[in-house]
Amino acid sequence: MFDTDIGKIGILICYDVEFPELARLQVEKGMKILFVPYWTDTKTGYLRVRRCAQARAIENECFVAISGSVGNIPKVETMGIQDDDS
Repeated sequence: MFDTDIGKIGILICYDVEFPELARLQVEKGMKILFVPYWTDTKTGYLRVRRCAQARAIENECFVAISGSVGNIPKVETMGIQDDDS
């Protein structure tokens, strides 16, 4: 957790957001916003992170922001897979 000018923020990286206890412990210490950076190479991985982040927001009555991979990473074959909505 980090103290900022707008209040305490927490960070759970990717897979960590799947465990409800981690967010709950941060909320008990005053966290108001949870940030979840992630990298997945499949749509189901992205959806798992997104849905778990939504669950943590509902359970803990806090804001949650997820941030996935963006930009152009040369020589990474699966870089564009998250853009596929099918």
